[in-house]
Amino acid sequence: VGLQLFTPDDASAWADADELGVIWIRIEIRWDWIEPYQGQFDSSYADKVFNLAATHPKRLMLLFNHPPAWAANAPDRLPVSAAAAMTWLMRKYGNQVAAVEVFNEPNLPGLYGWPNAWSTLKDSATAYANTLTAVSSAIREIDKKVFVISGGLSPTRDPEAYLRWIVRVTPPDCLDSIGLHPYGQTRRFESIQNNVAALLKQEQRPRKNAWFTEFGT
Repeated sequence: VGLQLFTPDDASAWADADELGVIWIRIEIRWDWIEPYQGQFDSSYADKVFNLAATHPKRLMLLFNHPPAWAANAPDRLPVSAAAAMTWLMRKYGNQVAAVEVFNEPNLPGLYGWPNAWSTLKDSATAYANTLTAVSSAIREIDKKVFVISGGLSPTRDPEAYLRWIVRVTPPDCLDSIGLHPYGQTRRFESIQNNVAALLKQEQRPRKNAWFTEFGT
């Protein structure tokens, strides 16, 4: 069990996490905050977050999310642009990162981080899968031990179909776990894992566990 810090640049948030005794901490590093203009990186926010993290014995899951406008407006280049930003992040802070979740609820484009630049679910999922593949390669180029998680899918707007396209497009070694957000499904955790296993078997892909990176009632 872990905890998301919504204000990881605030020392009191880390103190609260210490008091709760959680081991895993999920922190969002917004791409539009670290690279507001293409190729021009701003480390001020991330420096503060990771400096605080260094003083607390936690395992960090980095949520890489929210492309800047210049990247979202050039969706065909998102894989290359996102991989470049991740390379910068990993070179600067990678020794503190245990896992990376690549975007948030991409099956709800335009709402929680993944852009709404495609007219169909298939096209959005394919673009996301290509971006995930590029970002994963950038991570593994620097540190093969970092756990790569696909963006947690919302239980609304057909997560199964979206995941199927991700699985079909990404290479088998692209990710280590499948991110899901099983809101309102408290009693279905085991069946959700079984459903993921069945889908991967149908697509002739190696088994991977689902990681519930967000949960609520």
